[in-house]
Amino acid sequence: MAITTGDLKTQEIVTSTLTVKDNIIGFQNYFIQISNISEAEIAPIPKLGYPIAAIIFFVVGLVVFGIGTDGSAAMVITGLALMAICALFIFSTWKKNQNRGEVLIIGLNSGKRFYFRCYNKAFLSKVLNVLKSCVNSKNQNIMVDFSNSVITNSPIISGSDNDIDVKVGV
Repeated sequence: MAITTGDLKTQEIVTSTLTVKDNIIGFQNYFIQISNISEAEIAPIPKLGYPIAAIIFFVVGLVVFGIGTDGSAAMVITGLALMAICALFIFSTWKKNQNRGEVLIIGLNSGKRFYFRCYNKAFLSKVLNVLKSCVNSKNQNIMVDFSNSVITNSPIISGSDNDIDVKVGV
């Protein structure tokens, strides 16, 4: 299932598996022709910004609290409540930013970009190396399982970014 992230040319893909068969990368009801890929990269998911509402609640709460210190207990309590809501917004955003994970970004010649989220950066590096191999060779039949961090029928036996061993005749 694809979820539009606001930009019509950008989609975050929510899928547990990705398959590569010959010149096609498939996932759920979508497919990408490998020859249409212009770039692929791994990047951290950007952190969320703190909401403007938090600043507004804090300023309003501070003003109400200040006015209430002249003798109105209800105003003091209201001001403190608004500042507590501000703290809740900030804590919620901070918590969401803790483990955002990484994304595999596949950019197409058309300018459209697909994002595949994963919390295991080492696994995403392996997926990227497999995709590199698939771009350079045909007749591949590979399955990537994001849920379990498993790649089936990978043409890559072992390696790093500097040295990759590839199976011959796959």
